[in-house]
Amino acid sequence: MIKWFPAVVCLAGTLLCAMPARAQGVQTAIVTGSATSADGVALPGVTVTAESPALIGERLAVITDVNGVYALKGLPAGTYSVTFDLANFKPARRDNVVLTVVVENTPYVKTAERVSIEPLGKSFSHVRIRFGFMESPNVPRALGIARKQGWSFDIMSTSFFLSRRSVRPDARSGMPPWQDRIFILLARNADDASSYFHLPTDRVVEIGTQVSV
Repeated sequence: MIKWFPAVVCLAGTLLCAMPARAQGVQTAIVTGSATSADGVALPGVTVTAESPALIGERLAVITDVNGVYALKGLPAGTYSVTFDLANFKPARRDNVVLTVVVENTPYVKTAERVSIEPLGKSFSHVRIRFGFMESPNVPRALGIARKQGWSFDIMSTSFFLSRRSVRPDARSGMPPWQDRIFILLARNADDASSYFHLPTDRVVEIGTQVSV
């Protein structure tokens, strides 16, 4: 059985993907963050624009507040490219990658078959990494293989955006309370994705959702 571990990788610090949230059967997404200069000073008045195939050719733009904070709300669930524009600041390119880690039903995967790269656009790529079920899924080491294929990046200027689920009990779930407690305990003791994939702790951003059981 093949197990899929989705993760989103953002190179050089640009937020790319919003996590979908369900509300009355409709999927929407929110992208939030802040704009700062290279020396960490908040930048108000920055135009933040989101583009995505989910917007069907349209763009959504907002302006950062006095603290440099922005929020793009009500987005259809999908993958977004976010750009920042401010007078007297030069544009900088950001390479954006959607990373998929697959654990195969074979013990080991050959190094030559470990990584595949699929261009999705000018600044988007889809990188797929395959591991055998007896291997430790070391993502940084696998990305080193991608570098040999001509894909250049600096892992210390790369931000990894991961999803994290928080499990909460729900009296309407139909499960006995003791089963809820056992399930939640096991979920809390599970290894987190950043440790499992051997990612640098200071380069990981976790986007959380709550799940009721």
